Amino acid sequence: MSSPSWCPDSDRVHLGMLEEWHPECLVGCWQSQEDAVPCYFCTSLFLMMAKPKLVVFDLDYTLWPFWVDTHVDPPFRKERNGKVVDSSGRKVNLYAEVTEVLQALQRDGIQIAAASRTGEVTGANQLLNIFNLDSYFVQKEIYPGSKVTHFTRIKQATRIQFSEMIFFDDEPRNITDVEKLGVLCVLVRNGMTLKLLQEGLAKFAHAQKSHS
Repeated sequence: MSSPSWCPDSDRVHLGMLEEWHPECLVGCWQSQEDAVPCYFCTSLFLMMAKPKLVVFDLDYTLWPFWVDTHVDPPFRKERNGKVVDSSGRKVNLYAEVTEVLQALQRDGIQIAAASRTGEVTGANQLLNIFNLDSYFVQKEIYPGSKVTHFTRIKQATRIQFSEMIFFDDEPRNITDVEKLGVLCVLVRNGMTLKLLQEGLAKFAHAQKSHS
């Protein structure tokens, strides 16, 4: 069955092939961009797809482009112009689409948690606060050690099963450890984006369909 002609990129949208959905179709309604209007066909598929109850994010090189314990110098502050800087005056940023990613999940009723192995616990928490991200997270596990411990505590706190979670992280070793728990994991190569979120959600839906 072919996709409708009003889809922005009809050649890439195929019924039943979630991993090939067009990003604008899937997240266009979240982005509220005039040039990103999801077609009826793709919107209907999205509403029917299985979704995770919880999405967990690493912090370093996932939400922001640095290691908070080595590449920047806490404490951080926000200047009058809104710029966030470290103690040496160096500007620090999130990846460009991080706030949109968190907003999209929140609007869709999907809970969000953080799991980080950084030793700079105070600095990481300060950045989440200063970037106004704290309110998105139902649980934060930020401390050194195996992420198996982080996820065990997240499961205990949220009462959400590992099979109902997605994890985004930039380090293959963490992906390997957490996958063994039954969590669907997505490797982050160049920071968190809406497209990567869409791919993760599609991968989760496809896995749920395969297991049903």
